[in-house]
Amino acid sequence: MAKDKTPRDEPSDLRKRAETSLQEKPSAHPDVSTLPTEELQMLVHEIEVHQIELQMQNEELLRTQRELGESLNRYQDLYDFAPVAYVTLDTKGIVREANLTAVGHAMEHESPPPPRCFELWPVGSQWPRSL
Repeated sequence: MAKDKTPRDEPSDLRKRAETSLQEKPSAHPDVSTLPTEELQMLVHEIEVHQIELQMQNEELLRTQRELGESLNRYQDLYDFAPVAYVTLDTKGIVREANLTAVGHAMEHESPPPPRCFELWPVGSQWPRSL
């Protein structure tokens, strides 16, 4: 199975996007220079708590991503090295993947390569029945 990797946004890119998004929104916040010190301290506290919450969420997401990667690898190995032949078809019946047993079985029996589309596979062909 091919792994799709999407490039992760760099922190500086996320920062730029957030700054742009903030500039595009009309400000609903009062001018902080007019706020009393006590309110400013409360706002700073809230921002710090929110920052810690975001860091904790990020750590949880990274842990979950690692676990999903490990799970994917385990199931990929189960698929690839299974003692029975597996093929993965798309919704049109076209073979998208075949495990090592399926490929080895085809080569062992000097069979023709598996059909690209099982809907078009003629009945009684020479392809082994176990596939």
